[in-house]
Amino acid sequence: MFMQTITGAILGDFVGSVYEAAGIKGMMLPLVLTTSHITDDSMMTLATYWALTKEQSFAPWLKYACTQYPQVGFGATMEQWAAGESPVYLNANSNGAAIRISPIASLDTDLHTVLALVEENAALTHTGEDAITGARALAEAIYLARQGISKDTIRSTIERTYAYSLDYDIDALFHHFEFTTAAAETVPVAICLGLIARDPIHCLRLGLHVGGDTDSITSMATALAASFPGAHLPTEETQRLLSYLALHYPEFVRVESPLQVPLYTH
Repeated sequence: MFMQTITGAILGDFVGSVYEAAGIKGMMLPLVLTTSHITDDSMMTLATYWALTKEQSFAPWLKYACTQYPQVGFGATMEQWAAGESPVYLNANSNGAAIRISPIASLDTDLHTVLALVEENAALTHTGEDAITGARALAEAIYLARQGISKDTIRSTIERTYAYSLDYDIDALFHHFEFTTAAAETVPVAICLGLIARDPIHCLRLGLHVGGDTDSITSMATALAASFPGAHLPTEETQRLLSYLALHYPEFVRVESPLQVPLYTH
């Protein structure tokens, strides 16, 4: 389940990548195209995973991913941070912290430890209250899902703890939801989709239907949907993702495990 949650996050990014810039929405859009690719969302998720796997601090791995894989589309501010030119996204309230926490939320430890690690990871680049709240909320939802807690209980817990409203009209979002990276507007939508989805493939379709920051929302939502006991990632789409990674990022893929840590020490 640890790897399924992370793979779900990367698959959501992969599926959503081509639709965000095109401004295309729809429930029955093709999930994978020849132009599908991973973005900086996946790379930051992988960097967080690598740090945990090596039992090392997050910052060097986040910077490593940014400097070694610029082709995935990091923003100028992130590149400056990785180069040591900008100490932090001061008061940044985007979803950039929340999109990378699925590996932390998948740890077999207590919730207090998970949330402490999430805050440590988030505050490296995003110090805004909304950004950290979003990262904590998504992490707690994933953590509870992995414990087999019911969707209704997760919904009420997240709403009560983080003052989120998770009662969205999906068709209204289709018609009116526009692009934004604000954590306060995107993380609740992603959690809602992850909770109402019947399974991960339905979650992928919901993400494309809602649109907006398509890759990030679909990534966060599918990480959650994939975390429930008995959830199964769609075979064809997952295989196409792994084939893509094997072709473009062979250092990530090995026979013994779907995702590997690249050869790097610091």
